[in-house]
Amino acid sequence: MDKNIINFTKSQENVYKSLCSLLEFVGLGYQGHYTNINGINIHYLEYGKGEPLLLLHGGGAGSGIFFNQIRFFSRFYRVIVPDHPCFGLSDRTPYNKPLNDSLRNYIISFMDNLGLVKTNVVGLSMGGQGLIACLLKFPERFLRVILMDSAGLGKEFPLVFRLATVPILGKFLINKNNNRSNDMLIKNLEVQSTRFPGFDVYKDYAFKVTKVDNHSEALRKSLYAVTNIFGQKMIFNDKELSSIQKNILIIWGENDKIFPLRHGYRIKKLVENSSLELVKNSGHIPLVEKSKKVNLLMRKFLLDIN
Repeated sequence: MDKNIINFTKSQENVYKSLCSLLEFVGLGYQGHYTNINGINIHYLEYGKGEPLLLLHGGGAGSGIFFNQIRFFSRFYRVIVPDHPCFGLSDRTPYNKPLNDSLRNYIISFMDNLGLVKTNVVGLSMGGQGLIACLLKFPERFLRVILMDSAGLGKEFPLVFRLATVPILGKFLINKNNNRSNDMLIKNLEVQSTRFPGFDVYKDYAFKVTKVDNHSEALRKSLYAVTNIFGQKMIFNDKELSSIQKNILIIWGENDKIFPLRHGYRIKKLVENSSLELVKNSGHIPLVEKSKKVNLLMRKFLLDIN
């Protein structure tokens, strides 16, 4: 896509430049496109050829969080990475209640738009929740499945996000001008350590995403679908999880402060054809913090290497 045909605002231009820097960090040029889903402009990255591999990010930043995986797996797959609504370079459209329906409808519509009849898939955090929702309704659309630090598996959720559903507090906590809050979210919740290659470039990208016009407002509205003061609203029950027949690799940061490790153990226990891999010394986004370890786990599972 020639980005000049898109009428970026100044804040979107900043995200675009930061995304380009993140991709350049791993030796990639920008290869972005847009598709429209029910009037929502969805930006996505696409690299490589072959069998599709769909990477679904969580409720923060955007497609750029997979920068290490895009570089690694585009040698083997057609890697497709959307910016979900409300994130990255996509429209700031909030999610509706019930969240699982909203996520599933978006993901399946995106696949339909790109002609993805079946695909390998990785779902991180909120992307994992959307993926589980899809597996319950459309299991035939997915080949090899990887869940990473998924949402929707337990009530627990960080206090800062629960408090953000309180109207006055929400405007203070989720605010594009609150750099201290944004810095805290990355350093205290997303990662265990900031001492890994690319942290500064990733942090700049994640910060720029929060500065896009209407981002704070859309995110606060979305949180009403995600949580309340007591915790996550949409939690998959035992019967739903037990019904999943797919062979699933579950990857979890051992010290995840957003979704505790017991959420990973829960889905491992209930999904018969699943395996759980813990990533030591990592938090909620081991794919960034321990990218080499995660890439090897993914490669072994996706390519069926013993």
